[in-house]
Amino acid sequence: MNPKTKSLIAVAAFLVAASWAIFVWPTAWKEYKAGATNIRVNRITGTTETLSSFGWQADRQSTLKEIPPVYSGAPVDIPKLRQTLEAAGFDADTQIRNIRLGLRYHKYADALFLLENLKQTPGLKDTQEKVIEEVIEQVKQAVKNEEAGVR
Repeated sequence: MNPKTKSLIAVAAFLVAASWAIFVWPTAWKEYKAGATNIRVNRITGTTETLSSFGWQADRQSTLKEIPPVYSGAPVDIPKLRQTLEAAGFDADTQIRNIRLGLRYHKYADALFLLENLKQTPGLKDTQEKVIEEVIEQVKQAVKNEEAGVR
């Protein structure tokens, strides 16, 4: 085989591998299961679709950000917490980021401490305190699940 043919085969192999990596794996869709509902989110555009008996249907109201993450088998509604605090004008990005880190790395005591501090913030309304309390209870459920060996 001459060098020109080898180069052409190498370029063709590279193009096939690159096309595979871009268009086939990973797919443009990330799929989730929320209860009995199948949800898929486009990784590029962020659009969300749900699976129905008619196939995949565009879901105008649901996005990936609205799906609460699950820690030790317990859903913790961090998106609701963020939305509630932002609606009132609180800039809680740093606190929520640190709470998420504590949950992700199973440092539940740190997350609970941060949530309790957030609950003591002056100027919080009753609805905001209620949402913080709900999240605290969800984290406590994650702690119970962790102690029971649920991952």
